[in-house]
Amino acid sequence: MKKLILSIILLLVSGAGISQNLPQYNKAYFTGYSTFSHLPVRHQVKKVVPQITYKIENIQKGTSKYYVKLFDTNGNMTSLKGYDAKDRLISEIKAEYANGKMQHYSTYIRNRLEKSMTYAWNADRKMTLMEERNRKNKVVNKNTWTYNSDNCLESSIDYKKGTEKIDLAWFYAYHSACNKSKSVLKNGKGEVLKTWTYAQKDASDSVKTKQKKNSTNKWEEVDQIYLIYVNQSFDEKGKVIKNITKVNKSDSSMVEYKRFNFKEELIFHATYLNSRKRPLKVLTFKNNKILNLNIYEYENDLLISHETSYRNKYKRTTKYQYNADDNLISLKVFNKNEQLISYTSITY
Repeated sequence: MKKLILSIILLLVSGAGISQNLPQYNKAYFTGYSTFSHLPVRHQVKKVVPQITYKIENIQKGTSKYYVKLFDTNGNMTSLKGYDAKDRLISEIKAEYANGKMQHYSTYIRNRLEKSMTYAWNADRKMTLMEERNRKNKVVNKNTWTYNSDNCLESSIDYKKGTEKIDLAWFYAYHSACNKSKSVLKNGKGEVLKTWTYAQKDASDSVKTKQKKNSTNKWEEVDQIYLIYVNQSFDEKGKVIKNITKVNKSDSSMVEYKRFNFKEELIFHATYLNSRKRPLKVLTFKNNKILNLNIYEYENDLLISHETSYRNKYKRTTKYQYNADDNLISLKVFNKNEQLISYTSITY
């Protein structure tokens, strides 16, 4: 249970021990905040409901537990309580919102506070503060952001653990509204660690035209239906990585993606049902052998099956069922021998 609660704590990136590959952005900015849609089961509620109850049965161990999740009228989760088979409260999450944005949430284990998160937003609903405190109410992570008159990111500050002292600070300048000209990373003493510069973008220049100017980045028209984009980038060691993306010509929706390492070895391959959000088959490779395999099946755009395996030794298949509102109502997990190992029922 503790692992479940701790898994929702946002992991903010500390600037300590800066590597040669210095970050261009404060990574915490992209972390955002949890919507709790993955607890205790990952799914999206299609129709807003006031309450969801999850009953999880471990068939192999013969144990069970259940969770009760409450929502406000906007569909935001305000409470998640976990109980054991004897109806004893073993975990809890409390969340508060304002104007549709999360302001605060706290996690508890057996009524003891574990951690809390606080957020602040500007008038344009952009995050200006993210702060994490431990059970003793001491700040363990803190990040702030400011924006210019065009509402473009102006600065991003990462503070040292438990202090108000700056660890890393990013500053951004622009040619015009959000057309970035420069990024500067400084340490807590104000010393410049790295600077990135950017050329003026020509808004009238189409993506296709721009790629033709660069031999390592180009669009190739396969037929009347698909386009393929070939791009070369670099990994953290400066070695070339080749990316090949296949999209529908009509709307640029994703169909296929491949990544090759500097040895021209395939390291990632995925196919999609016309969207990144609907993968069909995802494989990762190591030394030309399949490392991970994920296969997805859909029915009326709803995921009905997900098979995952690792080095062909670990395999799990999850089957999904839905109600008339397209809300998930059950998950059945099977092992490689097709034996049921866990069952989750969901009521609304």
